[in-house]
Amino acid sequence: MGIRIKSIRDGLEYEGYGLEYILDEEMELGEVYLDETLIFQSDEVYTERQLQQDFNNNFKTEEISDDLVGIEDSEIDYNIEGVASGLFTAGGEYMTSRGAEYIGDYHIHEDGTAMQGKFHMEDLTARAKYLSTLKPMSEEDVVAAREQGQITNIDYTIDEDVFPWIGVDRNPIELTDEELLEEDRKIQDQIRFGIENEKDLNDKSDKLDSSIDTNRDY
Repeated sequence: MGIRIKSIRDGLEYEGYGLEYILDEEMELGEVYLDETLIFQSDEVYTERQLQQDFNNNFKTEEISDDLVGIEDSEIDYNIEGVASGLFTAGGEYMTSRGAEYIGDYHIHEDGTAMQGKFHMEDLTARAKYLSTLKPMSEEDVVAAREQGQITNIDYTIDEDVFPWIGVDRNPIELTDEELLEEDRKIQDQIRFGIENEKDLNDKSDKLDSSIDTNRDY
């Protein structure tokens, strides 16, 4: 599996395949490498466990399919005729080729084939197509997959032609908890791709967070 890592402090993202934790006991210095590239340092570190904890306090990590590592936005075809794009499953519907329950964004082709990601990517290798193809789950599949664990893959790519809600304000008070969380995901998409002014979007996100907290009080 690939790995996507996002800095909590500045939002920078890294993608790769393997993390390595290295301690310099003499210098009391810990370093974390992603595919032999240094991405994090921590002072006054004495154990690998402490280094891992420091790293987890500064970064969010999620697994992604191997074929999604390093994919650029320009390689994605947003307008393939016959493809239902921009779909999301919260689980219990699809599993990966390796039998893990899938949670995240997906798209469906005209022949009914579901694949990971909001949009279809052209020129995938045969292996990449196999890894990103999703299989429908039966009740028995759900039970077996949940014993194995879940794979969460959120594709943050967005496009104004596909998502007409961009730039349209919605009153948080009128939204359900699920819609509030989805709206916040969309705002983070917009920030990531610079669709709107980041300050305005952060203010909007703060209002959504307040509404989510308010709804949970009832």
